[in-house]
Formats: sequence, C-alpha cells, structure tokens
Amino acid sequence: MRLFSEAGFHATPTSRIAKLSGVATGTLFHHFASKEALINELYIYVKRRLREVLRHELDATLDFRAQLLRLWCTDVRWFLAHYDEFIFVRQYCDLHLIDARTKELLYQDFEPFIELFRSAIAAGAMKSDHLEFVLSHYVANVQHCTFYMYQFPEALSDEALARFFDIYFSGIAAHHTKENHR
Repeated sequence: MRLFSEAGFHATPTSRIAKLSGVATGTLFHHFASKEALINELYIYVKRRLREVLRHELDATLDFRAQLLRLWCTDVRWFLAHYDEFIFVRQYCDLHLIDARTKELLYQDFEPFIELFRSAIAAGAMKSDHLEFVLSHYVANVQHCTFYMYQFPEALSDEALARFFDIYFSGIAAHHTKENHR
C-alpha cells in the first residue's frame, strides 16, 4: 500500500512489491493475478477496516444530522490515525483501477450508511435527491477536512470538527427539513 501511495500504480513494479513483502514475484502472482487485483484487495481491506469502526457509530435513535455528525467525526479521526491508508484510498478511489466487483462489494458492505443517506433524501432532508452525488459530496468533504486537520493538527478538536461539519451540512441539507428526520 505504501509503495502504491508513494510512487503510484505504474511506477511501482511487482518486483519491488514482492521484495518489500519478503516473497518471490511468482508467489505474489500466485495470490494476486495482477497489480490491479492487488490494488482492489488493498482497497477492500482498508475500506472494511474503516467500516468496522463506523458501524459502531450508527444509532437509529438519533436524527439524521446527529448520526451524520458522529460518522463525520469518526471518519476524520480514523483517517488521521491511519493517514497512509487515507492517502491510498484517496489516491485510488476515483481511478479505473477499482473494478466493478470491488465497487459493488463495498456498496453492499456500506449499505447501512448508504441507507442513512437514502432515508434523508426520502424525507426531504437533502438539497439533492441524487444519492450518488450526496454520497460523493460527503466523501469529498470528509477528505478535505482530513487533509486540513493533518496539515494543521493543532486545530483538531471536537469543536473544530463540529464547525467543519456544519459548513458541509449547510451546503447539502435542505433548509426546509423537519426537526427530526429518522
């Protein structure tokens, strides 16, 4: 993961991956059919680690905004604590290297979180009714907040995360929302 993040996909030869991993190149290809397959498995690995932390933050007794704030803070703090993994995910999340199977698998893995956004859209709590846009907007804003907090760690606090969340939320939330969306 570190090699891919530092040098990029094309500048990372499989021989270097194998050497750093302490295995023969043939052994690497025994487990992964290609570098693309390795990227996809690493991507799944990181996203599932994050999912396990996030799933403890879902609380159906809270309104949408409160749940989303909890997820936001957990996302940013986890990515800051695992910055190498954050860089890897950010670098590869939009590229064609992440295949349809991986995207579908992770979409299923993150269904409880996606359902939270889907419910908010259905309740009229979002300015957009395009689920994919709403999801990508959330991810992009978490990434921007993570980049900022990494560059200015002295700014990291619960209050700062809540303020940055408010900036994000005011941009995506419908102003005519009911008081308590579930």
